[in-house]
Parts: sequence; C-alpha cells; structure tokens
Amino acid sequence: MKKIIIPLFIALAFIQWWVPAQMIVGYEKVLKKGVAYKFLTEPVDPADPFRGKYISLNFKADEFLLPGNHRFTGRQEVYVGLAKDDSGYAKINWLSDKEPATGSDYVKAIISYIDYDNKQKVHIAYPFDKYYMEEYRAPRAETVYRESNRDIKNRTYARIKIFNGDAVIEDVLINDSSIHKYLTR
Repeated sequence: MKKIIIPLFIALAFIQWWVPAQMIVGYEKVLKKGVAYKFLTEPVDPADPFRGKYISLNFKADEFLLPGNHRFTGRQEVYVGLAKDDSGYAKINWLSDKEPATGSDYVKAIISYIDYDNKQKVHIAYPFDKYYMEEYRAPRAETVYRESNRDIKNRTYARIKIFNGDAVIEDVLINDSSIHKYLTR
C-alpha cells in the first residue's frame, strides 16, 4: 500500500503545479506572439454586488449580420474572424462554426442571441469581457472607465492580443493612455 501512496502523491503534486504552469505559459505566449486588436468599448452598468474586482467591458464590435441561409443558433460556440477597420479598431469579418485554418486572426466566442427582427443580426459574447485588476484599484478604475465612456470626446478601448484563437486583454486605454495612468491622479 505504501508503495502506491508515495508515487501517487508525487504524481498529484506534479499535476497541481503543471496545470497552472501551462495556463501561464499559454497566456504569456499570446501576449508575446499575438496580434494586437483595439476593441472600442461601450458604457455598461457596473452595479453588480456579486462580481469580483475587475472592469466589466462591453464592445461595439459585437454584432454581425448573417447571410439569409445561416445555420447558427443562440448560445452556440462560433469562431469570429477579426479584421481592423480604417481607424485601426477591431471589426468582425466572418463567423464560422468550424475552426479556421491558420493564417487568419480569430477568437472562439459564443452567440449571445440572434435578432431576427433586424436582418438576422447576431450578437457575440467574447471570452474577454473582464479586465482584472488589483483589488483596491478596481473600483476607481471602473469609475474612470465608466465616466470616460460617457464622454463622446474620449476613445475608450481595450487592446487585446489574438493568437491562434486565444485572446488576452493587454490593457484598457482612454485616448491611447493606459487606464493605470488615470488611477495615479
């Protein structure tokens, strides 16, 4: 019995370190090799007493008009092809239910709902809608973010790195300056 317990303990300890290490390596790989996209944000009501310490993000590039013969349903996982508009901000280029071949920038997301009253408009829920921060700075950052989004003179966006379908939020920016700059005032 003792011959089994010690190797089992060692295997479990290794797995407990290996899984988080792989997550960290994957995150850092996206930040290092990923293509940066600027997702314009929209105001969102942050009043939720059950959420943790983060900025809740809502994106303008979350709608796509489907062709007449689509086969998508609500809450379906899809691959969202991304491109940059003339101003350098992210826009949806295509949707697919199959993972694309390499060579295009895409992210896996979920169709939050389909609006059939408006020419079959699809609304996308991205996996990167929360920007986590230090616990004591997040409430102030949420206020700065919300106020900036309400002022139409400001360009508030999230810079997100995309690599092989994975996405990582690099920063939230207001007029090309990191939100962290606004927290030191």
